[in-house]
Amino acid sequence: MSGTQRPTPVWYAAFYAVCIAAMSVATMMTARSLSDHRAWLPVIEIIGVVLLLVRRAAIAGMVILLVVYAVVAIHALRSGDIRLDLVLYAGTAVFIAQLRARPAPGGGV
Repeated sequence: MSGTQRPTPVWYAAFYAVCIAAMSVATMMTARSLSDHRAWLPVIEIIGVVLLLVRRAAIAGMVILLVVYAVVAIHALRSGDIRLDLVLYAGTAVFIAQLRARPAPGGGV
């Protein structure tokens, strides 16, 4: 394998962010009140996914997303539900964050 790495397309992280934000908004629409976790947890998720897009804040965004997914997983398990989709969302967030945290080829930002 050569020493050069293929950069991840910019659209990959943006597509993930749009999908997560859209699902978050859809979840917020089902909230009965502001005290409902479906009202405030998606807002935190959207903040995390926006931070994931910013190279210097990608790790912070990933941590926020992982905490949100952990809270949702715990809530789902307590309700008797198993949410394997959260593993996919979390794994993708980690993948994007570790790629965005690497220095850009040529020393760019």
